[in-house]
Amino acid sequence: MNIENKKLTELLSKIGTSMYAYSEELPEDEKWNICAKLRNRSSDAISWAAEASGSIDPRDIKWALGKSRASLAVVKATYKHACNVGLLTLNPEIMVWSEQAMKEIDLLIKNATADIPSWFVEMDPPAPTKDIKR
Repeated sequence: MNIENKKLTELLSKIGTSMYAYSEELPEDEKWNICAKLRNRSSDAISWAAEASGSIDPRDIKWALGKSRASLAVVKATYKHACNVGLLTLNPEIMVWSEQAMKEIDLLIKNATADIPSWFVEMDPPAPTKDIKR
């Protein structure tokens, strides 16, 4: 299964590059918090997508894509928060790229899930949740 996706790679690269550029606008006291989160998690999104593209087991692909998606969600939420509190100026393109990247990741996860053999699911079914006491 080849999940290398040029569109996703381009979107994540644009987002990552933007996070490095825009985080320079942050006040000095936010450099170690919001700046680090934006930069680290945008890099993580790229790294996890690359790991998925290099994986051969559909379960590993699905897991790595899930991590990429989660990192992208953190970037999106943190960026939006920084804009809402006036630390950064919103660039609508970044939000559009984020939505497009999420859709690409979701499609890749769907395809990877379809490639997980049914015998694996039968052999190792998901844990039941209804019996868990909370």
